[in-house]
Amino acid sequence: MADTFKIARKYAKTLFNAVEIDKFEEAFGQLSLVNEVMQKSRDIFSSLTSPLFSLNEKERTVGIISGAINLSGNIEKYLKYLAANGAIAILPEILKLAVDMYREKKKKTKAIVISAVEISEDIGRRLKDILGRLTSKDVEIEYDNDPSLLGGFIIKMGSTMYDSSLKGQLKLLEDELIKG
Repeated sequence: MADTFKIARKYAKTLFNAVEIDKFEEAFGQLSLVNEVMQKSRDIFSSLTSPLFSLNEKERTVGIISGAINLSGNIEKYLKYLAANGAIAILPEILKLAVDMYREKKKKTKAIVISAVEISEDIGRRLKDILGRLTSKDVEIEYDNDPSLLGGFIIKMGSTMYDSSLKGQLKLLEDELIKG
């Protein structure tokens, strides 16, 4: 797993360095579309990742995909580069790491807020402001509901998690009572 992460990071850096920062979102969109095609078609995935297919066949497949979904020349070259180096199978990991690099460069971060009930627009704005001040970054928030939390919410940002849910607090209380 660590090796996959290191390899994906290498190719994410290559992508990030090859694409102008103001064109990154467009490049990411195109690569995400290719990733989706690969995930939905076992034949396409195999023809791009299997050692049974020659580099010419892999490049031809990339060319067909490129023409079908109108990829930019740079993205087509990047995909051929991944195919030639046997890294196209880890495209999802590469994309995730490249997006993390992009957010870091643009001083942005993503937070996932899980709450028992839907969060109102007003509370969402205040939460975004507080998280922005806490991280000194522009925060993009993704919301999710989990009624089992009973109340409160959980915030996940990168490897940090803040749990102010009633379920989480009850679990802490239970742990303290068991310790004794």
